[in-house]
Amino acid sequence: TCKGNMAQFGFLIESHSTAFGDVLNKHNTTRTSGGSSGGDASLVSNRLVNFSIGSDLGGSVRIPALFEGLYGFKPTNGRLPDPIPDFFTKTKFYGTSPESQKLINKCLGPISTYLSDIQLFFKSLNNYIINDIELPPQLWEEVTPPTKIGILKPFNDILEPTKTMTRALEESIKILSNKNIEFVEVDIDDLLEE
Repeated sequence: TCKGNMAQFGFLIESHSTAFGDVLNKHNTTRTSGGSSGGDASLVSNRLVNFSIGSDLGGSVRIPALFEGLYGFKPTNGRLPDPIPDFFTKTKFYGTSPESQKLINKCLGPISTYLSDIQLFFKSLNNYIINDIELPPQLWEEVTPPTKIGILKPFNDILEPTKTMTRALEESIKILSNKNIEFVEVDIDDLLEE
């Protein structure tokens, strides 16, 4: 068992700590591993551990996984147990809805080199937590991946995508089209007019 380096307060997309310094990217040491769970992603990327569990509020698992070329996933809040009370729980940092929902929700999320490890993690944990009365009673089930994906028609009057975003979308469509995925253009002009 080991602890990955992270920013002292979290909430950052890099993993610098005054105690241990920067977490460097395995693929390019002039770059960061991301954050705030960058130390965990670096441990997985360097094959020091097979799997890691970080906490994610606004990308703290997903950003380091992306930067290190790994799989990272933030499940729906409340789907997994969270044994670590945080600032938001302790201070009752809630929104103003009648249901008194938390305004900001963090949750635990896995980081791994292999998607099959993440699936095994969820399958094992779901079967273990089925008796936890604070979590939804949902057993693990295999699902068929989608064969159709909706793509928003550009609405440049409101939000013009950057060249990088456009290129990433085009490359994703090209890759997924080769896997027999159908793309359907979704028009939301009616919604925008309201």
